[in-house]
Amino acid sequence: MGNSIDIESRKQISFDLKQDLLKEYYPNPKLSKSQGHHKNAYKDIKKFFKKEGWEHRQGSVYASKQAMTHLSVLRMVDKLAQQMPWLHKCIEVNGIDITDIGDNYSLYKDLQNSTISVESFEEPELGLGKEIENKKTLSDIMDEIRSKQPVDVPDVADKIPPLGRGGGSFER
Repeated sequence: MGNSIDIESRKQISFDLKQDLLKEYYPNPKLSKSQGHHKNAYKDIKKFFKKEGWEHRQGSVYASKQAMTHLSVLRMVDKLAQQMPWLHKCIEVNGIDITDIGDNYSLYKDLQNSTISVESFEEPELGLGKEIENKKTLSDIMDEIRSKQPVDVPDVADKIPPLGRGGGSFER
């Protein structure tokens, strides 16, 4: 069996940069005194990741478009460090992480199609007697996820009462 460093999967890198150190170390002699100049570091980093085949997710989070090994990510990070020698001085302690991306499902459409209204949410503990006015239940969402997932998922959705029906608790 191969070493875990040899396993290929999509990867995600996230990092945090210290703004005060970016102001000090991010290079450009002509603009170094310009207010906000250090924000260009994020554009440079984004350009690097895009060139390397990664997509920008949000803030300082990037996801590889293709499966890769941890070793290939380390090589890419070494290349990043060589091209941006100021970067290591600006990253927060423990501020750069790599994650293996498993199956990824977007909940965007579920959120768009939901008709849950905060004003009509039933909270038995708070004594609010209003009903939930939604058409999509948690069971519906679990069924959708199950239909997209090739592996068996424990049947927990049947233990969750549909929203708007029942007392809000489930039996174990």
